[in-house]
Amino acid sequence: MSFLSPFEVRLFSHLHALSLRWHLDRRTGDVLRSIDRGTASINNLLSYILFSILPTICDVIIAIVYFSSYFSLWFGLIVLVCMVLYLTCTVLITEWRTKYRREMNSQDNNAKTRAMDSLLNFETLCEWKSSASLALLNQTQNVIIGSGLLAGSLLCAHLVSEGQFQVGDYVLFGTYIIQLYTPLNWFGTYYRLIQSAFVDMENMLDLLTEQVECRYVPCPNVCVLVGKGRSPAASVKSATVTGLDMVQDAVDAQDLCLTAGRVELDKVCFSYVPGTEVLKEVTFAVEPGQTVALVSFCSSQFLYSSSF
Repeated sequence: MSFLSPFEVRLFSHLHALSLRWHLDRRTGDVLRSIDRGTASINNLLSYILFSILPTICDVIIAIVYFSSYFSLWFGLIVLVCMVLYLTCTVLITEWRTKYRREMNSQDNNAKTRAMDSLLNFETLCEWKSSASLALLNQTQNVIIGSGLLAGSLLCAHLVSEGQFQVGDYVLFGTYIIQLYTPLNWFGTYYRLIQSAFVDMENMLDLLTEQVECRYVPCPNVCVLVGKGRSPAASVKSATVTGLDMVQDAVDAQDLCLTAGRVELDKVCFSYVPGTEVLKEVTFAVEPGQTVALVSFCSSQFLYSSSF
């Protein structure tokens, strides 16, 4: 749907605004899988609610009103009790089965980066695990449906024997009840799909909750950086100079000193994660118009420094 496009663009822009540390810790396949599953679940969620759940609820309400007015209040009460029990059991058991969906999503994110045969074997294992709980749900629903149909049929047969109802009314009741239960069989399926859609959206919405640590915007000006600390985010405050938005400030951040065209680093330390230092007490100064090169004995260290 077209309304999903702005949301996808916003999410994609948010991911690009996150720091390099976050991207180094995450796997690309995991992130892309969460985005694809989350955006698809939004479309499915709206479709299930508008075209399946709401018509079924309206059908149940019409049936209760019809039996209460045409037959008697007892028939409306029987249908109401059966519908309430049926929907309650469906919701409770489906909520209990939702944990398997979350586990499946977690395993699916891991399997996305593995071979295709591992993914296929995983899908088979997930189906076996959920078959027992699905059988319990179906058996409970059948017991409720059978009990309601039996109670209504006995009451209708009693009224026929006393001459209050005709045989056609008995047939009408049984036919209507069976027809009413047909969409309810799909109600449990659609509710499970709605729950699965919400679970699928969790990983995608978690990506939007990630805090932006750094954001770099090209700027022709050059600033002077003087600070001492474990990382720039913890040692100096960010400055906005004609569009330059460096980092989110820490609580104990110091002011960033700016002078004309000179950059100086005085014992600066930096690390993406605690315990792994990228820069350790780096000290140098760059005068206006001067070019400074970073040289490393190891090519991997050079690439790491250049990415920093």
